[in-house]
Amino acid sequence: VLIREDRERSDRLNLETEETIKQLSAVNAILGKAEEYEKAKRNREETVKKLSVAEKELLLAKNELEREKAKQELRDSIEDSIAKISAELPKYDELTAITTRKKQPEQALAVNEKRLNADLTIAKQKQKCIETFKEEQKLLADSAIKREKLCREKEVLEEKRARLGDLYRELGELKKTQELLNERQKKYLKSSHLAELAQARYHEANKAFLNEQAGILAENLREGEPCPVCGSKEHPVIAKKSAGAPSKEALEAMKTECDNAEILARADSEACAVTVSNVKSREESLLNKLPLFFENATLDTAEALTVKQGKAIAAELKKVNEAITETNDKIQRKERLDTLIPAEEKALEAIHSEITELSTRIASDRSAFEELSKREADLRATLPYPDKPTAENTLRALRAEKQKMAERLASAEKNYNACDKSLAEFRSALEQLESLISSSKEIDTEEEKARAKALTQRIDQLKRAGENIATRINVNSSALENVQKRSAELTVLEKQLVTARSLSDTANGNVSGKEKIMLETFVQIHYFDRIIRRANTRLLVMSGGQYELKRRTTAENKQSHSGLDLNVIDHYNGSERSVQTLSGGESFKASLSLALGLSDEIQSTSGGVRLDTMFVDEGFGSLDSESLDQAMKALRGLTEGNRLVGIISHVDTLKERIDKQIIVKKEKQGGSRCTIVIDE
Repeated sequence: VLIREDRERSDRLNLETEETIKQLSAVNAILGKAEEYEKAKRNREETVKKLSVAEKELLLAKNELEREKAKQELRDSIEDSIAKISAELPKYDELTAITTRKKQPEQALAVNEKRLNADLTIAKQKQKCIETFKEEQKLLADSAIKREKLCREKEVLEEKRARLGDLYRELGELKKTQELLNERQKKYLKSSHLAELAQARYHEANKAFLNEQAGILAENLREGEPCPVCGSKEHPVIAKKSAGAPSKEALEAMKTECDNAEILARADSEACAVTVSNVKSREESLLNKLPLFFENATLDTAEALTVKQGKAIAAELKKVNEAITETNDKIQRKERLDTLIPAEEKALEAIHSEITELSTRIASDRSAFEELSKREADLRATLPYPDKPTAENTLRALRAEKQKMAERLASAEKNYNACDKSLAEFRSALEQLESLISSSKEIDTEEEKARAKALTQRIDQLKRAGENIATRINVNSSALENVQKRSAELTVLEKQLVTARSLSDTANGNVSGKEKIMLETFVQIHYFDRIIRRANTRLLVMSGGQYELKRRTTAENKQSHSGLDLNVIDHYNGSERSVQTLSGGESFKASLSLALGLSDEIQSTSGGVRLDTMFVDEGFGSLDSESLDQAMKALRGLTEGNRLVGIISHVDTLKERIDKQIIVKKEKQGGSRCTIVIDE
């Protein structure tokens, strides 16, 4: 009902809007004519102004055109200049050729004059140098004689220095012998004093020892008994024993010490005697030699005089050696001059020959240069420009000026014609505007604009009301349509939900009262059973026929899903239990068997796909010796048919069973080293 009432109101509003728009169009037409009338009046005023400007521009254009036409004489002059320069261009080529040809003798003349000046300078220098060399050669003529004389002086000085050296050494030896004598005398005095002390101690000890012997005999004397020494039976004064008397051994030791001290003293005395004799002998020898070297010299002053004279001789020798070295340099210099002077004279002759040849060339080049210069000067006198590029630049400038003048004349003519045409157009437009204004009448534009404004506002009100009604109709219609559509869809969705929930429960293994197996697990069971069958062929071999894998068909509890759990059948006792009860080594065998079964299944179901390489990482350490043999037997069976099986392990017992190895060892300095071992 609401939708129907709104549609009726919308129809009424549309009719009223169309009528109002027609009225507004009539008012706009009247306003348009009024605007055209006002525009024509404005255009007339602008056209009058433009007409006045166009008349002034036409006058200026006419004056410019007359000025350009008055330059005809200048244009003719430029044309003559262009023709004249064009005719003279070949002469510039001739001038260029002469200038180019002139450069060769000019350059040669400059080079040869430079060489000639250099040769003259060199010749002068060489002549002066030769004269200097010859003067030096004369001064060095007696150098060899001077060197011979100096060598003889050197021999005399060296002989004198040698004899003086012998004297100095003898003085030194005398001094050493005198010092030795002083030392031996001191030693003798000491040893003599020690001998005297030892002898005094021995005499005192000997006296005490003898007294001690008398005291010992006196202890055994009795009145009336004879003395064993004197035989007397009376003993008026009996000897007493000394408290500090030495023993016989101590006395003998002191005797030996006394004898040794006397021997040492005699030896020191004899050494002093020998040294005294040696000193006297050396002194007599030196006293005989000193007069040969010095006057009034003594043994005390001889050493100082020897050193002084040795320094003097050394200074003279130094001077003589320096003089000899200087003389040798002069001799070498003379020998060099003997060779150098002839060579320099020969070189000077060659330079004089070259000077003569250069003088001839310079005369020839100067003659050619002067002749070409005269021809060049004559030709330049007839030409207004110094060279062809300048003439060509002038020619291009004249041609450009001619072109500009022609363009300015054409532009002035074009501007005059355009101004004349524009003036005619303005006059025609003014006539048309005058005719339009005279045929039109004035309209009250303010009243018409007010009517147009009122009609426009009414149209806007009608449009807004219509838009509001259209919005309500659209909203209500959309709501009605959605209600009808959702009611039908809800019925269909309820039916689809029942079907989808049944399929979901079945695919996810949630059907009440059924085994909880998901669709994905159901598909996997098919392939898992095939893998288990292939794995059991390996496991039976590796376990010695004891174990066999079996898929568990029931879950551990009602809440858990089932289908992919494994049990193991123990053929030794006929039991079936979970694979989790297997030991570490048995679990490794089972895992290896499943991996091999998976490999076999992939190759059998994937067409051309082949698994030619397999790596087993660790697990062998948990196997006993028998299990290890069984596992290795299974792996060797895999290598048949060009299949590669790699074992990664730290078990040392495997090294004896594998003939091809890659051994990886860690380096101390970082990194690792790989070694390949192949047993033949």
